Amino acid sequence: MSSSSLTAERPRPLPTHSWTQVAVTAVARLFARTLFSIEVQGRENIPAGEPCLLCANHTSHMDTFALVTASVGASHRLVFLGAHDYFSRLRWRRRLLRRIICLVEFDRRGTVTAAMHNLKTLGACREDGRIVVLFPEGTRSVDGKMATFKPGAALFAEKLNLRVIPCRIDGTHAALPKGRLFPRPRPLRVIFGRPQSLPPAPAGETGADRTARRAAFMSALRTQVQQLGHPATTPAPAFST
Repeated sequence: MSSSSLTAERPRPLPTHSWTQVAVTAVARLFARTLFSIEVQGRENIPAGEPCLLCANHTSHMDTFALVTASVGASHRLVFLGAHDYFSRLRWRRRLLRRIICLVEFDRRGTVTAAMHNLKTLGACREDGRIVVLFPEGTRSVDGKMATFKPGAALFAEKLNLRVIPCRIDGTHAALPKGRLFPRPRPLRVIFGRPQSLPPAPAGETGADRTARRAAFMSALRTQVQQLGHPATTPAPAFST
């Protein structure tokens, strides 16, 4: 199925949290304790029962593993957005991931039609009280450095009235960088920041002003993600899984 056919059809029903996913989460947490020594900070910043977006840096396929492991008590609410053009290349990969995590495909072409389709998909997530995980860099970093955050999350937050949780993931690039098949045991850290709201639109805002306001929000969000973990900004208390 092409991206154009994806946007032409109605969004699929949201995946349910299956017993397979419960088992996978339990195994992931066991591995996190024994092989990766994951540290979690700011878990109390995940709002209970409130639909929201979670924006994290992205350096590895292990980022998903780290988030599922770190979000104890809320992992059943996580929905991961996966690029349709990436997952459609290998259908077995799509089927596998849908069994072990709540994966919803989105269209990242950047067209108006794609944006409308994605809004419908995220709207369904909002109605179901989900936490939608976005990697606003758009792809995994090759060198571990954080790229510019794209404006899509700000658009979704504004249109759907959702708060955004900044999140920093450390150690996954060292454990499983892009291009590596098997992970290496490395210490991991996940830090959840306080939820942020997009500033409201001022009266008389033009299209250019709106674009600039959303870009400024994403730039500030990127800075927050970068600063998480520094002594002055680290949420407390810290937990171990």
